[in-house]
Amino acid sequence: MRTVFAMHELSLMDSVFDLIAPKVRDPGKLVAVYVTVGPLSGVCADSLLFGFDLLAEERGFDHAKLVVERTSALVWCEACGREYESGDLSQGCPSCGALRRMVLSGDEFTVDGIEMEV
Repeated sequence: MRTVFAMHELSLMDSVFDLIAPKVRDPGKLVAVYVTVGPLSGVCADSLLFGFDLLAEERGFDHAKLVVERTSALVWCEACGREYESGDLSQGCPSCGALRRMVLSGDEFTVDGIEMEV
């Protein structure tokens, strides 16, 4: 299986390491970084994992792992008021077919926390 890699995700992981580095006094004690990725975020979780491994080694966080929680996308149809899950905004509402909707969740990319050895 070939890993798809995008510069966008490498840049995101670089920013994540910039964010957490001041909180981590001993890079060898970082166990895990927890992130949430929504399907409408434009972020490829597999590319994040690849970028994390590459940058973790470069920055001295060799033993750390990235834990990715993938969420679903929840949208609200402005035409009929139905809330539904959707991974593809090119599809209309399953009830009425309308394309007017508001994204309620699924467009997030968040750093939720880190885990350290004591």
